[in-house]
Amino acid sequence: MKTHLLLAIVGVLLLSPSDSPPRLTDLMTVIVAQVSMPNLSDAVPTTTIFTPETAGLFRISAYVEAPPSANSGSVSANFTYTDDTGVQSSLGLVQSPTPLSGGSSQGTTVFRCHAYKSVAFETSGNFPCSGPCYSVHLTIERLDHQ
Repeated sequence: MKTHLLLAIVGVLLLSPSDSPPRLTDLMTVIVAQVSMPNLSDAVPTTTIFTPETAGLFRISAYVEAPPSANSGSVSANFTYTDDTGVQSSLGLVQSPTPLSGGSSQGTTVFRCHAYKSVAFETSGNFPCSGPCYSVHLTIERLDHQ
């Protein structure tokens, strides 16, 4: 791991213009939001998880897991954001194992978001479980640095 980081730093140093030396922060992403929703038994309504103060490039990573006791149903993790072309929806960023039965699924996407326009999240699906059906974990990282 240390070797890979060192090689990445050396590569950036070699490829950078001599008049603007790179900063170490240029090599790192910044986590701007993390959400963990364990033991859900119904859909999550549209919920704002982050509103950037400046426009930028972001990555959202989502992970959905279902306990073995969740023996039927399905869930889809969706999010919305606003870019230069308007409000965008990423329906089905993550699709649960079908049926929900003790598995997991993950998804990652990169998006550009305007300043002061929220990034929202929701789930949809079929939830016939009598107890907890699934859990959702989200991380949003900023990829560009201001």
